[in-house]
Amino acid sequence: MQGSTFYSLLVVGDNPKELLKKYDASKNLETYVKYKFADAGNIKKETIKQMEKLLQHKDEADLPEVMVDYLTERVKSLKSLSDSEFYSSLTDGMELDGEGNALANSNPNAKWKICQEGKNLCVPLRLKDGSDVFSAKVKDVDWNYLMEGTKPTYELAWRLFHNEVQPQNDDEKEILNNMSSQGKYFSQFDNIEQYVTYCSSYFAYAYLDDKGWQDLEDKDRFTWVSDFYKKFIKKLDPESTISIFEYVKA
Repeated sequence: MQGSTFYSLLVVGDNPKELLKKYDASKNLETYVKYKFADAGNIKKETIKQMEKLLQHKDEADLPEVMVDYLTERVKSLKSLSDSEFYSSLTDGMELDGEGNALANSNPNAKWKICQEGKNLCVPLRLKDGSDVFSAKVKDVDWNYLMEGTKPTYELAWRLFHNEVQPQNDDEKEILNNMSSQGKYFSQFDNIEQYVTYCSSYFAYAYLDDKGWQDLEDKDRFTWVSDFYKKFIKKLDPESTISIFEYVKA
């Protein structure tokens, strides 16, 4: 697991591990057609489209410069390939049938290759009794604390960074010192309300219930983070069990 990037996942249900099985990258299936030769052109267009979309939102996605450079060159390279050249590269090493379709038995629904119950790599749930856990009934979680508890700190951070107030003690001086090099990050937000809402909102990178898996991938990050509680948590039955997992993408 050394060097792997973990993402947070909120699972709804009394048996979260059973729900997770469908998305296990190590799960092998009966051989099926993964890529059709006749679809080569459409696959190439969609691949380029997704990369260009990511580049258009590079600031929101906080892409490092090396990744921006890689994607830019990759798009140029893909556009220079014919459909058949692209398909040959895409299916290199895969078994082909008589019609040139690429075969596979890997899980097409795969989302994770490592997944474990929350420990040290994701934010726990704060209960109304003040304890922190990674699995609980919705009704027992202190959502007011999780959604509102850090707002004063972020409001202060914004005002300190923008010289609206001056630090009054050592703690505030430390906040200002930590924020002083974050100009690029602050520039993503139009105003203090947007910044505070984003930073103080409780969210997980992915959400799973009996209807399926959803995650932040290819979505607007601000909307996902800011609306996570309203979209996923608020509608849940208070008796529902929610569990926090951390996973490495497949």
